This record gives sequence, C-alpha cells and structure tokens, in this order.
Amino acid sequence: MSLRPLLLAAALALPLTAATPASAQEANVLTESPKVMNVGLGFGWHFFQDDLVKSAYGDTGRFLTKLQIGVVPWSKYVHVEVNGSISFTQFTGAAQFANGGASADEIMVTLFPVGLDLLVGIDIAEEQPVVPYGGIGLNWTPFRENKTGSSVKSPAYRIGPSAFFGAAFLLDWIERSRAAEVDSKVGINDAFFTLEGRYNGLQSSFEDGALVPQAFGLQSWQVIMGIKLVL
Repeated sequence: MSLRPLLLAAALALPLTAATPASAQEANVLTESPKVMNVGLGFGWHFFQDDLVKSAYGDTGRFLTKLQIGVVPWSKYVHVEVNGSISFTQFTGAAQFANGGASADEIMVTLFPVGLDLLVGIDIAEEQPVVPYGGIGLNWTPFRENKTGSSVKSPAYRIGPSAFFGAAFLLDWIERSRAAEVDSKVGINDAFFTLEGRYNGLQSSFEDGALVPQAFGLQSWQVIMGIKLVL
C-alpha cells in the first residue's frame, strides 16, 4: 500500500489541528462590558477656610463620609461622568460670645453636603493603570447648629461652586483574570482607588431671590480617598 495518500491526509489535517487551539483561545477572550454608570464610597476631611468657623470650631480637619452615583455618557480616550453625591459630617466646638470670647457651652454642627459634578478624565489606553481627572460642580449644604444636650436647633444652608482634581488607580491590575471574569458575570467594568482634592466655595445663600455672601461661610478644601466601581 502506498504511503502517499496517508501523507497527503496528514498534510491537510495539520493546519486544521493547529487552528483549533487558536480558535478556542479567541473564544475564551473576555471583552469589556460597556461603561454606563458608576458608584463610589469615599472618606476624607474638610479643612474649613472661613475665619469665623475656624475660631469657633478650630482649624483641624473634620472627618466626612461621601456616597456618589452617576452616569458615564462617554468613555473613549476622554472619560466623562455626571455624578451626584451626598456627604455627612458632624463635629463640636465652643460657642462664641459677641466679643469673640469662648463660652463654656459646646455646640454641635451637622452638615449634609449635596453635590452635582461634571468629571472629565484622560483614559486613552485600555486598562490604563492611572486615570487623571478633574472637573467642576455645584454644592448645596444644609447644616444645623445646636447646643449639646439641647433640642433647639438652628438650621441653615450654604450654596456655591466646586472645583476638583484627582487620580483613579485601577485595581484590576492586582488580578486581571479575576477582574475580567467579574466583568463578564456581574458587569463591573473597572474598580478604582481614588484620591481627590476639592475646593467648595460654600459662602452664599438666597435672600429675596439673589445669592448673598454670608458672614458664616462653609468654604473648605477637602481631601477624599475612596473606592469607585464603573459598571
């Protein structure tokens, strides 16, 4: 029996067997899901800039907790987010007399900052390890002061613009295969550790339909660290 037919069959079968693993490998490649929205939880500190606030409550940083949720209308080379947020801060200080002296009474201040931000980041490469970003926003902060142990509360609010900058560090690099699997099953596209600096110009409130600067302002610098998930 001639070996020629067998050799010919082997030659034809070799490219097919070689192509099979490559095809299977391509089928197993997990593609990223679309970026539609984001959620984040952050912690940080207020550093108030108003002299009256600093004299009453000191100039040390005041702890804050921040929850954020938003949409991602664009994410190709330039990453854009429109985010809403709500925060919480509470601290105490000494009441002040009219002559500037400190009273023995302790005053508690509670803040509920609410923000709306436009964020723009530079994300030109797939799985980019660090995404720098910045943006502007508007902040409305209801707050109240009350003497410790008293039910009498003095509510008010301040409103003003915000500006911020920061960097988002991609956590998917820690275990990329697991991150891709989570994306395919749950839809979490990216997970980031964020570090952000922000200035809130909270000095005004509305009087007779116009914004009027107030003597007691809540303008502050903030330093915030957190975790953000892009879905």
